[in-house]
Amino acid sequence: MNTISCLNPEPLSKYYSLGSRLFHAQTFSPQFLANLRIFPKITFHPSSGFYRACDHDFQIQVEPNSKIHAHPEAKPIDSYLTKEHPEIHWPGLGKDDNQYIVLILDASEGKLQFLSTDFPHKTTILKEYRTLEPYRNAISPMVFLIFKQPHNMSALTYIPPLSDLEELGDSVFDLSKFILKNRLGSALIGLNWALINTDAYSIEKNRNSNYVDNCHSLLISKLRKERQYSFVDTFNLGEMDATLSMSFIQPYTEFDVCCTTYKYTEMSIFADPLLDKSIPSIALINEPKVVSLKKLNVIDNYQRNQRDYVVRKAESFTVVLFDAKKMELFWMVSDVSAEGLASGNVKEGKVLVGYKDPSTAVPHQCKTIFLMVFEEPASARKHLSEIMVSGDKTRVKHGPRRFEENVERFFGYNNQKVSSSNYVGSEASRENFNIEEFKSFMKLRLSAMTWFKSCFDEFGALSQISQIVKSNMSNPEVRKKYQQHKAIQIEYFGFPNTEDVVDAKA
Repeated sequence: MNTISCLNPEPLSKYYSLGSRLFHAQTFSPQFLANLRIFPKITFHPSSGFYRACDHDFQIQVEPNSKIHAHPEAKPIDSYLTKEHPEIHWPGLGKDDNQYIVLILDASEGKLQFLSTDFPHKTTILKEYRTLEPYRNAISPMVFLIFKQPHNMSALTYIPPLSDLEELGDSVFDLSKFILKNRLGSALIGLNWALINTDAYSIEKNRNSNYVDNCHSLLISKLRKERQYSFVDTFNLGEMDATLSMSFIQPYTEFDVCCTTYKYTEMSIFADPLLDKSIPSIALINEPKVVSLKKLNVIDNYQRNQRDYVVRKAESFTVVLFDAKKMELFWMVSDVSAEGLASGNVKEGKVLVGYKDPSTAVPHQCKTIFLMVFEEPASARKHLSEIMVSGDKTRVKHGPRRFEENVERFFGYNNQKVSSSNYVGSEASRENFNIEEFKSFMKLRLSAMTWFKSCFDEFGALSQISQIVKSNMSNPEVRKKYQQHKAIQIEYFGFPNTEDVVDAKA
């Protein structure tokens, strides 16, 4: 289960229904709504727009003059479509001298989203409208409450704290307290609500404001909707608890192939799994930068009264780059710390299988490459030790971690004829790599993932042509032309700009 879905404001954790959360009453009574006599009509006027969220560009297209009507039984509305203040109306509004107090509440978080008095004649806005920005994988009710304002009330007796600092805290809006202190016990005459969907817009808002990052839920939804890979059914995708960023460096280069000149600018190219973005093969020659911000997990029961700091749990992660359909392994690094993931320093871990260029060499073909981060079990982090006795001296010799030994066992089970540890990382070990079997055998927990597409392109064609040219040359000719360099290595196509590189590019 996605742990973010379990987050709940502490003051509201004991309330389970909409009514009890609104009035902070464990047992909701219909008496709270005894004076209802109007059903306010709530109309949103959405507009087209563009926004960037979770490292992806979203374009929202809405028909001109579109309207969305809120209703308890209506379909949930995406948060982005409710950005603008809705229109509030009901039959007879404005035809008499009555004035009203309007509240909009986020029942999920217990937050005040809008507050005005003297509606509709001389409306005074005490709290500007702000739409709901849910982050859980569930709908959130935006509740509209209409109070009939007493004629002798010139101002509210009690106004809750409205500063930004209060909103960012753990405090919630207490509706019952607001009603009692302003003597509105029998003044609640109107009620309606809209169901608000968690979308990329609201997720990104929370990602930037309160550091709750649920972008991985968008990937889970996409995988489950398309169901192209067998691991979607066998993995518990709800284990994912972090978002993964992966980028490749594309060097500056210019070359001619197939009677056409191609020019690449130097830049970082980020994977965009929501778009199934394709990354040029020239950028795939070197390993990517992988960044994942993990939630701080601390030891909370170890001699806490004797220290004034927190101790992080010893977590280790394994990074795996592979092709799920062709079952080919391109990269595997174990024993990566949470700090290493956060800083993009994955290579601080132990490289079990060196990086291999995952680009496709088949014309008119694309393939999807996945990068997954797994949390290693605590038992696998222990080192194998050997007690050595020499005379009256005893010493302990620490060997490799259990995890690395288990990796060797995993590859050994698939290839019974090979018992040497040198097999791990060889070309043969990259084939027939089953990510589902690997996760199960190693007892791993899925923490994060991303993916990209690799399609045959002009640089792939150039690489193949270079190989054909090399195959038609003798070894002395190859050494003379390319010296110590390999024909398709990145040095030829960007940096360093030395004479032998210029010659190789020619």
